[in-house]
Amino acid sequence: MVSHASGTQIGGSPVSDHQPWADTLEHVIILGQDLKFWAAVSVGTTVKYLFSPRPATRKEAVSGVVAGAVAAYYGTDMIIRNFSTLSGEDRDLVVIGLVLTGEHIVRGVVSYAPTIIETAFGKKRRVEEDL
Repeated sequence: MVSHASGTQIGGSPVSDHQPWADTLEHVIILGQDLKFWAAVSVGTTVKYLFSPRPATRKEAVSGVVAGAVAAYYGTDMIIRNFSTLSGEDRDLVVIGLVLTGEHIVRGVVSYAPTIIETAFGKKRRVEEDL
C-alpha cells in the first residue's frame, strides 16, 4: 500500500509527489496509535534502561519493555481523562511516565490479584493447620 506514485495511499490517506514526509508520517497509525506515541514509548524505554542500577537479563529487559508499552497503550487516555490538570498536550509526558512505571504497575497488579479475587468472591485461604 506504500508507493511514491501520485495519488496512491499510505495508511488510507492520499499522497502526492509534493507532500513532505513529515505530513505523511503524521497519518501513519500502528496498533491504533500514531508514530509520536511510539516514539515516546521508545524514549521512555531508552531512559529507563540507561538509568537502571544494574544490567537486566534479556528476559527482564523484554518483560519491562512489554509491560511499559502495555501500561502506556491502555493507561494514557485514562490518566489524561481522570486528571483535570492534564490535557492532550501532555500526552507524550504521560506516555513516558507510564513506560517508566509500567513494569512496577504490572508487578503490583499481578502480586495483589489473588487477594483481590479472594476478597471479591469471599473465598478464604486454607491454612496448613486446617488440613
